Amino acid sequence: MHMRLLIPGLLLYALFVLFGRWYFVCEVRNRCGEQEEIPARTTSLVLTEGENVVLEGYEQFFFPKDSIRPDLSSGNHQFLQDLTVYLEENPSKQLLITGFYLQEEALAPSGFFNDLGMARAAQIGLNLEDRGINARRITLHAMVLDRDTLLEPVRFLIRQATTSTIISE
Repeated sequence: MHMRLLIPGLLLYALFVLFGRWYFVCEVRNRCGEQEEIPARTTSLVLTEGENVVLEGYEQFFFPKDSIRPDLSSGNHQFLQDLTVYLEENPSKQLLITGFYLQEEALAPSGFFNDLGMARAAQIGLNLEDRGINARRITLHAMVLDRDTLLEPVRFLIRQATTSTIISE
């Protein structure tokens, strides 16, 4: 009697595990189907303060289509590290991060943020916060672009202290 229940039970469990794995990998992580090719990144990423360029010559960030998670290159890590050092050396400076998204991405899921641009800016802000930068020094902004490609997904600007959108507390 127990053997007749054991085999169907194991088969049902195996089907459940396979379905669960497929759902997690394909639907949650978006790792099924065609993989989006990462375009060549230009080294046009800069940090500006007014008319002055503070940091320059870094690779642009890359966000897969409809995604809030950046695919960070070694150049992106270096930019974030250099930005962190700059902000630590200048504690009175504030950072404005503008996240961009394409018009065709307007309906993409953005978590609890208003849009994909704000969510992308927040992801970078959280990375800086993980590196020790106080969230009160970071202001987030978003803009939608009516283009075919997103060559500059985030922009960084040093500005005078104002109120900020707090990332987390």
